[in-house]
Amino acid sequence: MSIELNIGLHAAGQDNSAAASDRRAADALARLGDLVDYSERYETRYEGPSGTVVEPGLFVRLNINILLVCVGTLYAVAEIADQDCISAYDPATRHGLLIGPQSQNWGSFNASFFVRARSTAWTHWLEAA
Repeated sequence: MSIELNIGLHAAGQDNSAAASDRRAADALARLGDLVDYSERYETRYEGPSGTVVEPGLFVRLNINILLVCVGTLYAVAEIADQDCISAYDPATRHGLLIGPQSQNWGSFNASFFVRARSTAWTHWLEAA
C-alpha cells in the first residue's frame, strides 16, 4: 500500500528562491527517509490578483500500510517545509487528509487540488541533482 503527499515548497514570508525550495524538498525527503518510494517536483499555476502565480511542490509516494502510523512524521515534514499543512492521499481508498500546524485553516482535503505523479519511473528527482 502507498500514501501520496503534496508538499508545497514556497513558504509565506520566507526566502522562496530556487535554492530555498530545493533545501525544503531535501529536508522533507531526509525526514521521510526510507518511507519514500518515489518523488518528483511539480509546479502549480493559478491566477492570482496580480496575474499568474507559479508555486513549486514536491510529490512523494510513501511505502506504508496505514496513514495514521506516520501522522506525527508528516506533521514534522510540514513544519520542516515551512508549510501550514501538507496533503496526504490514499489512492486505494480515495481519501485524504491535510496534516500540519495550520491544517484547520484550510478546510477539508479536496482531491481536485491534489497533484498526482506524472511519471511511472521509480527514480528520485534528488538522485539526478
